[in-house]
Amino acid sequence: GINAEYMGDLGVVAHTWMAPSNAAPVVNNSMNSNRNSTGNDVDPATGDPVYPKVIRHATAKEVSHLHNSQAQSEKKCTEVAKQKVAEHGLKMTLVDSEYQFDRQKLTFYYDSNERIDFRELVRDLYKVYRARIWMSKIRPQENRDDKNSAK
Repeated sequence: GINAEYMGDLGVVAHTWMAPSNAAPVVNNSMNSNRNSTGNDVDPATGDPVYPKVIRHATAKEVSHLHNSQAQSEKKCTEVAKQKVAEHGLKMTLVDSEYQFDRQKLTFYYDSNERIDFRELVRDLYKVYRARIWMSKIRPQENRDDKNSAK
């Protein structure tokens, strides 16, 4: 498990690195951290990336839960949210959803060509799931414009 904002989350370590021996440890304090252009936390003093702290190895039961029941729940959440997006007439494409392992936070990934006011959507989704709802845009506007202008 990893320390994720308020509670624990389950993740896969995709890459490791060793800091120089004289480097000071980086503390991930969300009150004092900044985000870089990709949305990742960075240390405000150095600009170095701040990574979640690994608390312990996941149990086989936790990994099984993630791969089976949680994945099915997330797929259903995406479908329900797509219906809610249509009900609200929002010009956005809902792509995916992801529960934090403890199910206290539910993130929806979307794409849109314009700014979206999804406050009512978030309220509706909270009523259904009773979890903190986060909306995360998957592609920044400027990247999409660069790709379209090349055509």
